[in-house]
Amino acid sequence: MTQALTCQFAGAIVLYANCAIAQITPDSSLPNNSNVRLDGNTTIIEGGTTRGANLFHSFEEFSVPNANTTFFNNALDIQNILTRVTGKSISNIDGLIRTNGTANLFLLNPNGIVFGQNARLDIGGSFSATTASSFKFPNGTIFSVTNPQAPPLLSVSITPGLQYGASQPGATITNTGNLAPKQDLTLVADKLDLQGHLKAGRDLTLQAQDTVRVRDSVKTPFLAQAGGILIIEGNQGIDILALNHPTQIPFVSGGDFSLISDGIISGDARFASGGNFSLRSVSGKVADFVSLYDPIISSNGDVDIAANYTGSSLLVESKGNIRFEGDINITTPDTSIPAGQDTATLSQSTALIMRSGQNTLAYGGVNSGNIPAFSSGNVPQGITLGGDVSLQPFNSTGGIVSLTTASGDVSTKSMITNGGEINLKAENGSITTDILDSSSLSNSDSNRNGGAITLSAQDSINTGSLFVRIQVKEY
Repeated sequence: MTQALTCQFAGAIVLYANCAIAQITPDSSLPNNSNVRLDGNTTIIEGGTTRGANLFHSFEEFSVPNANTTFFNNALDIQNILTRVTGKSISNIDGLIRTNGTANLFLLNPNGIVFGQNARLDIGGSFSATTASSFKFPNGTIFSVTNPQAPPLLSVSITPGLQYGASQPGATITNTGNLAPKQDLTLVADKLDLQGHLKAGRDLTLQAQDTVRVRDSVKTPFLAQAGGILIIEGNQGIDILALNHPTQIPFVSGGDFSLISDGIISGDARFASGGNFSLRSVSGKVADFVSLYDPIISSNGDVDIAANYTGSSLLVESKGNIRFEGDINITTPDTSIPAGQDTATLSQSTALIMRSGQNTLAYGGVNSGNIPAFSSGNVPQGITLGGDVSLQPFNSTGGIVSLTTASGDVSTKSMITNGGEINLKAENGSITTDILDSSSLSNSDSNRNGGAITLSAQDSINTGSLFVRIQVKEY
């Protein structure tokens, strides 16, 4: 037997009675208010205020229980459905949300949004969830939670130019579900606490005023996958630890991939970009990039790291060019890498391995397309290290540096491996270095030699100081 329950508003007179069954309660703030009815386990949302191709809904509370569906029964000519929560409750979404056609759905709840492990989307357009206080349109109009009555809704343009108001401190979006709209996926909050799967047919944007936190679990791998651009921005920090499934790549973009923060960017995971990969600060200063266990970066385009790096052995491979603007300080081996050609080097010593202009990527696997044209932007062709490189010894073994570029130059400043090897190779370019120091700093082994320095270039080799020796202790 089908259960039907209609809930609506007429002016200030409440005409609904048990709408808590559906956990979606409309308010009376719109010129034409939302209608909610329950049909079995499906909550059907109709009505709302239409302006052009935009449909506005406003709710006192909005949650979707497990094994339930919330269906926005919009007209097929609607392009955007904008939904706000004006009450004081967090949205707990543990069921299915679906819409008609290719409409985009925007959900605004400044109290917070929790996507449970059963949360799913059946949305032909884009999905955006935010804890911001308002949506801001290009013409100055806002759709606000804090001031729901004004200004009046107009026929407004949403794309491009929709902006989000500020979130209250602590307002969080949490995900353990599987959010996969057909087009863009955007999560914007003060804090993001992410597990589960986030898959966008086009662009994926994860943005926090404070911190973006990512974790996988032993049972479920984390996945952030974008068919187009992937942006992760946490103004105060990015905290990523996703190592429970080493054979899978948790972060994959079909286009450019950016990590952006003025705090510490902690990246213990594998990152694969189908376009360019960049890591930078919000303010434009050199960022701080750390990885305690396992950083692997693979890119079909350029890799541009405007950061100081501190952490475990680092592997960067690129079909384009590679540039590090800050210092690199490697303190420990990488013991979490997947099996591959570099396993022994990365796991048994402190190591820095970079390969640019490659025909194939050993760890990326984003696609098997042709090598992209080298960037004509700011990233020089080849491998460029603008800061100093230091590798700490491990088990009395010095670090290893291996830089290879198939096209372009290798350019470095100071490199100190504490007794380890330095191998620089420019197959179709030049090598320019400042200081290469592979001397041993050990005072306990008088017979220990420094590591070999090997420089191989098609064109010129321009070096500053080379040190391959034992530093003798003075008495």
